[in-house]
Amino acid sequence: MYHPLLRETISLMKSYCKNSSKEAVEESLSCFCELIQEVSERDCEWVPEGWMCDESGAINKGLEMIFGAGVHETVVTCLSHFQDSVNR
Repeated sequence: MYHPLLRETISLMKSYCKNSSKEAVEESLSCFCELIQEVSERDCEWVPEGWMCDESGAINKGLEMIFGAGVHETVVTCLSHFQDSVNR
């Protein structure tokens, strides 16, 4: 998420998996959503405005499983992963 006072992007969740799968991403996101519900003082639903992630198919599929097919319109890639894709 972008923090306007710090003027930088802050990661809310990072995953370091040797082999990620859409099921692992779905499980991680489900746990994160439950955590948001648990610590919130009011009944709220976590609906992010956008995502920054690498070009992994597992991440995109996992996001789709939790947030639906429209999530792809809110996904952007970071510059280093974009350059890696271009250089391939």
